[in-house]
Amino acid sequence: MKAWRLGLVVLASLTALLSAGTSARGDVIYLVGGMKAEGRILSRDGESVKLQSAGKIINLPLSRIERIEEGEVSREGLAQARRLTEAGRLDAAYQAYLSALADPEIAPKARTEARADMRTLRDRAKGEIEDRYRGMLEAGDLPRLLERLTRERPEGRAASLEALALRSFEADLRIQMAKSFLDRKDPVRALETLEEAEHLSADCPEMEEQICDVLLAMESYSKAATSLESALREDPENHKMRTQLLVALVESGRVDEAVSHRKNGPEGYTPSGPWTNQNGPAVGQAFRSMGFRQLERGSPQEARDVYDAGFEMSVRSAGLYEEAIKFYTRVGDNQTASRMFALLRQMEASARAAADWERARRATNREDVARAQAANARRHLEKQLELKEKARSRASRGTSGPGCAPSAPT
Repeated sequence: MKAWRLGLVVLASLTALLSAGTSARGDVIYLVGGMKAEGRILSRDGESVKLQSAGKIINLPLSRIERIEEGEVSREGLAQARRLTEAGRLDAAYQAYLSALADPEIAPKARTEARADMRTLRDRAKGEIEDRYRGMLEAGDLPRLLERLTRERPEGRAASLEALALRSFEADLRIQMAKSFLDRKDPVRALETLEEAEHLSADCPEMEEQICDVLLAMESYSKAATSLESALREDPENHKMRTQLLVALVESGRVDEAVSHRKNGPEGYTPSGPWTNQNGPAVGQAFRSMGFRQLERGSPQEARDVYDAGFEMSVRSAGLYEEAIKFYTRVGDNQTASRMFALLRQMEASARAAADWERARRATNREDVARAQAANARRHLEKQLELKEKARSRASRGTSGPGCAPSAPT
C-alpha cells in the first residue's frame, strides 16, 4: 500500500476511535502530527502496534508513532498482591498475582512486574523447602530424598505456592541428576531424568529454562524447541529463551519458523546476556542463516539487520568472510562486500606470513639441533681422548717406577 494511502487509513481509523471515546485509562499512543489514541495494546512487533479501543482493532505502523505510554490497568491487583506479601501471606499473594495476570486489560509493563514478583515468591518458598530437607541434602542421600519427595508430591498441577515450590525443588534435583548423567556420558538416562523434571516444572518458567539449557547442551534441538515454545507462551518477554528457541529451530532445520519467531518477538528483543555470550558462535550462525532466508523471501533490509547481528557474534574466519561477501553482494551493498574481501585478503596474508614464520622457525630449530648434536659429539670425542690419555699415562708410570724389573733388551 502506498504511504499516503496508509496514512489516510490510519487517520480515518483514529478519527473513528477518538469520536467513539474510550472508557478506562489504558495505553496511550501519540502519533506524529499531534493525534493520539487510547485503548489496550494487544501486540507489537518491528513494524506495527495492534491497538484495541472502543471495540475496534487497528494496526498502527511504527513510522507514524511518536511515543507510547502504558496505562495503569491492573495496578490495583499488583498493589494488593504486594500488600499480602508484606503481611507474610505468600500463598494469598501468589494467587492475587495470578488473578492480576488473568486480567485481559493488564498492561505489558504491569505483566512484566507481576511475573518478576511471582518468581521472587517462588524462590522464597523454594528456599523454605530446601531448609526443610537440608539434612538429607548435606548427607548427599539424593535417591532417598527423591523417593520421599515423590511420596509427598501433590497430584495434578500445583494449586498452592507450597505445592509449586515442592515440585520446583524436586525438578531442580532431577535436573542436577540429569547433568551428572550427562557428565558420565549417559545421555539416555539424562534425557529420561529431564523428562521427569519437565513434568514437574509446569507453572515454573525458571525450571523450564534450566531444562532447556541441558537439552541444548545435549544438542537435542528438536525437543529443546518444543519445550522453549511452551515456556515462551508463559513468559514471552524472556529474551534468553527466545534466543535459545531461534538457535534450536535453525539447528533443527526449521529456519522459516525461526524467522517468524524473531519477527513476532517482543519489542526491544536483542540476543544478549551470559548464555548468548557463552554460545556466540551458535547464535551467530542462527542469525546469519535467518538473514539468508529473509533475503530469499525478498526482505533485503530485514535480512541485512539480522545478518549484521549474526556476523558480529561470529568468530572471524576465512569461511565467514567468504560467506559475508556473498551475502552483502546479494543485498547490493558492494562497499561492505569490498571491505569483507579486503579483510579476507588480509587474513590470508597473515596466515601465509604465519606459515612462513613457522617454517623458518622449524628450519632454525633443525639447524640448532644439528649444531647441538655436533657439539655433543665433539665433547664426547674429547672426553674419550682424555680418558685414553690418562690410561696411557698411568700405564707408563706403572712400568718405569721403582722396584720394577728392567725390560728385556729387544
